Formats: sequence, structure tokens, C-alpha cells
Amino acid sequence: MRKKFIKEMALVLSAATVMSSVTACSNSGGGNTETTTQAVTTAIDDGNTSEDPGKKLAGDYSKEEPIEKIVLQAEDGEFKGNVKVVESTDNGATGKGYVDGFNERGSDEWSYTFTVPQDGHYDFSISSNSGSDNNYKENYFKIDGQEVASFVSQSKNFRITKVRGSYLTEGEHTISIAVSWGYINLDKVTIETSEGVNPEIYNVSPKLVDENATDNTKRLFSYLTDIYGTAFLSGQYCDAAYGMEMQSILLNTDPEVYPAILGLDMGYYSQSAVDHTANTSATENAIAYWEKDGGIVTYCWHWLPPDQYHTGEWYSTFRKENVKMNVTAMVNGEDPEGFELLMKDVDLIA
Repeated sequence: MRKKFIKEMALVLSAATVMSSVTACSNSGGGNTETTTQAVTTAIDDGNTSEDPGKKLAGDYSKEEPIEKIVLQAEDGEFKGNVKVVESTDNGATGKGYVDGFNERGSDEWSYTFTVPQDGHYDFSISSNSGSDNNYKENYFKIDGQEVASFVSQSKNFRITKVRGSYLTEGEHTISIAVSWGYINLDKVTIETSEGVNPEIYNVSPKLVDENATDNTKRLFSYLTDIYGTAFLSGQYCDAAYGMEMQSILLNTDPEVYPAILGLDMGYYSQSAVDHTANTSATENAIAYWEKDGGIVTYCWHWLPPDQYHTGEWYSTFRKENVKMNVTAMVNGEDPEGFELLMKDVDLIA
């Protein structure tokens, strides 16, 4: 049996909830539905980039009924650790005051339990300050105990930071703010129906800038733009086509199911790796995955610089702590030898 591929997963993303479902291509002869190696390439061959009114765009909440704004004053919440109320309206605080004492990670926390009248996506506007326009602070925002975002406070006066598009079911929920950097003041949190994402961001032209692009390239890009905003393709980076990462997938799924996208690394084509007799089959594996198995291929390049720049093992020199070099000097003319060596490797990869 030819290898099966996960074609695509419907995407419904929010800060608190991720849901996905798998769709498949069926055989023309009817009967059992089977996702084969042709799943991706068949979809590409269709070349259908027309608008589908039935598509659900990620971030499109236009059909959700708006609710009345819910305002949670910080001083009315619950406190842990050093968190306490300051009865002052300085710097634009509303209500009876604000909350401070976010000092210790793991112990200082503010929370508030509230109720929403319906299932839906909600935006949270966090009013906070850091005591000074020069103080940059990041802290955790949680919903029902799950961290959904880090928010920034950087001002003397209270200002709004928004966490957008979190999905909540009808009923009671608890939000909390916990210390990452700490040292902020909290005035209030406002909850309202999410504004959603402007659907115009998904209007991506399938036209490529390269007029000499092959038909395969054009069909692939057309397919990617067609599903943009409505689905995602499964993928896996591997040190080889069926390396440890791929084997891990096979241990936990149907042995005949493979990701639609295979990611490979050009690192061992660097001259330093060649000099150290490194072997790679990245090119051959890419060709096989595309031509034989019907998958999509993507590449990265972990550059392994020439030996004179090494301070660690050659195979780890894509990490900055294992090299001593100045890339800026290479490209601005201060290190002409380094520039030539860099260009030599670029030519090898190209």
C-alpha cells in the first residue's frame, strides 16, 4: 500500500481553544474513503482558488451576537501572596483604586470569576501600568488556569493591552494575572465580544513574482493560497526523510500516515561539514518525497561556518556560542576572506 498522507486539518484557533478535524480525498470508484499519497497533489491539480462561501475563516466571528461589556474592577477580585488594593485614582485609575504587589513569581496572583451569557470569542482589555514610561514589563494572562498570553505594561498612566479572540463557553470562568516579570499595577479588565480578524488579510494573490516558475510551483502556491485562513497542513522537520522525528510520528499513528510536508536541512552541504566527511541525503530525500510519495518539501539551512571560526565541535557551530566571528564585518568589507568563504557556501547551497 502506498504511504498515506494527512491532507489538511480544518483550523479553528483561539487563545484558549484549538480544534481540528481531518479531511481526506476519496477514490473516484466510491466505497471506502482513503487518503493516499495523491491527497495533496490531487488538491493542487484542481487549481480551485475561487471563493467558497461555506469556508470558515480563522478569526471570523461576525455571526456571533455581541454581549454587553463586562467590566471587572481589579480591587473587587481575589488576591494571593503580596497582591493588595491601593485606594487611589492616581494615573487614571478607575473605580475605588487599583491593585499592586505583583512581586513574586509563583505566589503573587490576581483572579476574578465572572459569567458570560453565551458561547463565543471574547476580547479582554487589560488596564495596567508599570510605574514609568521607561519600565517594560511582561506578565501572564490566564483563563481557567491556562496561560493564554503574555501582556505588556510600559507606562506611568494606566493603558490598555488587548488579548483577542479567546473562546469561552456559556457560563462561569475565571481569569487571572500571574507574575512573569512582575512589578505592575492593575486597574481593571474589560470583556466584550471579539472584533475578530479583518478577513482582507486572507486575500492573497496566487501570482508568483518569478515569471519563469514551473507549473508545479504555480499549482502548489495556488493551493496554499486557496486554503490560507481556513486550514493548515501537517508537517515535520527531519534530519533525514525517515529520521527519528518521523519514526516518532509512526509510533503514535497509523503506520501508513505521514505528514503532508517534509522539512529538511541543508546544513551538511556547508563546506565545513563536507571537509569533516559529513554525509547527507537531503536532496535525494526531497526528490523522493515530492515525486514518489506526493508530499510537499521545505528546507532550512543551518550554516556551519569555516573551521577558522570554530570554538566548539564543528557540527554545533550553527550555534553562536560555538563560533567566534563577525558576520557584519564579512559583508561590509572588513573581513574580505570571511566574505569569500560565506559566498562559497551560499553558492554550494544554491
